[in-house]
Amino acid sequence: MISGQLAFMNTNRYWCQFLSDSQAWVKKGLNYSYWWSSFKEPSCSIHLEYAPDVLKELVPLEETVWFVAEDWKRTKKHGNFWLYEGEIAVIADLIGEMYGFEYYIVSKKFEWLLGEDRHGVLIGVGQSMTEKIQYLKSNCENVR
Repeated sequence: MISGQLAFMNTNRYWCQFLSDSQAWVKKGLNYSYWWSSFKEPSCSIHLEYAPDVLKELVPLEETVWFVAEDWKRTKKHGNFWLYEGEIAVIADLIGEMYGFEYYIVSKKFEWLLGEDRHGVLIGVGQSMTEKIQYLKSNCENVR
């Protein structure tokens, strides 16, 4: 565990289930390097000054979610992402300490996905997350 609140998940054990269950929001033939290029509709994106500020507004604080972080140094032998489990407050604080990498936050029920690419574009997939980002786009001051 990181900070006692974020659990590393054995990717070999969970990855097949994760990719299988994710078919609800990705097109056939997931691009394993750039997930955002494989998303189905409904999806919505927004370019923010600082995405960690809004993550706690978009994701329920009490919900345990998957945190999928890019392995930008390519140190993993299989796959380009690390898989963790935790609550959004811890994840948002961790993301705030990093920069320039792709990450995804995924509902454990695979109802929605939220991700940020290395260019600062926050992408939401799934009806509930798309609606939240649409609302954010119309009411947010720090949109680029």
